[in-house]
Parts: sequence; structure tokens; C-alpha cells
Amino acid sequence: MGGKYILFIAVVFSIICTACSGQKEKTGGGGEKGGAYGYSGDRKYNVFYLMHGGWSDETTYLGTPENPNVLVNVIDHAIQDGKMGPVIVVCPTYNNENPDDSADYSLALQLTDNYHNELVNDLIPAVEGTYRTYAEGTSAQALEASRDHRAFAGFSMGSVATWHTFQYCLDYFLVFAGWH
Repeated sequence: MGGKYILFIAVVFSIICTACSGQKEKTGGGGEKGGAYGYSGDRKYNVFYLMHGGWSDETTYLGTPENPNVLVNVIDHAIQDGKMGPVIVVCPTYNNENPDDSADYSLALQLTDNYHNELVNDLIPAVEGTYRTYAEGTSAQALEASRDHRAFAGFSMGSVATWHTFQYCLDYFLVFAGWH
């Protein structure tokens, strides 16, 4: 069964930033979906931020603990076979879930254009301040110093978010990938 080796955190982080307001998701506490299985505070982890496409959500790539996506097994086996080291995979979302706005493509573009601000100011410090990563702290300087251990990728509208992350956050990430 998948999940023995990979640590994944599907962080629900809307543009409204409910986690920052102190309101917790009802998905297991702390704004996390999924579990921190395989996590050890005795080691440092690289972090891979993986953004879904438009009108998808944080479960698109990894699924849920009850119904994991095949990608969980692919990553697990790559780690088990020594092809990659253990990694924290963060699947954020910025989708507006309001049914009155969800069909508004221009709103989706606006959220995508602004996502990088929330990413570096809120999400990265929240994740890397909670879990043991290569960041020695959550200040901009500490996060920039650990950029060699952080990647960002996205599919479709997530690749647009990847482009803006590349454009505005190059100091925070070593690797970028986007596909459609």
C-alpha cells in the first residue's frame, strides 16, 4: 500500500488564507489533509510544492488517505528504490469555492497572478516552520538560503502559477516545472 515512505501534506490554503486567521480545516487539524506518515523529526526533508490545474483541488495529484492516487505509489517506490530521497509534497490550492464565482475565468487568472504572494508570505513559512526541512527558520533570508531544497511545479492553470512563482520567487526555489 502506498504511503509507507512518502510524507505528503495536502495543505488547503485558499486565497482567503483561513489558516492564517486561526480557523482550522476540519480535515484532521492544523490545515492538513492526509497524514505525516513516514515523517521523522530526526532528518531534514526537501519540499516539493505541486499545484493542480484550474477547477481542480488539493487532492488532484495525491488523492486522499482513503483513496490515494497512483502518484503516491510512484513516489513511494522511487524513494524505496533509492531513485530519490524522502520528500514533503505540498499540494496547495487557491481555488475560489464560491459557486457564484467559480465559473469566472478572469477571477481564476487574478487568483493565479497573485498566488505567489501567499505562497512566500504564508504557505512556505507555515509548512517549513512546522516540519523539519532545510530551512533554518521562516524569515525571508532563511527561506532563500534553503532554496536548493525546494521545487515548484504545476499543471495547466497550475503551470501559470508556476510561471508567476518563477517570475517573482526565484530566490525561494531551485527547480520549476510546468506542463499543460
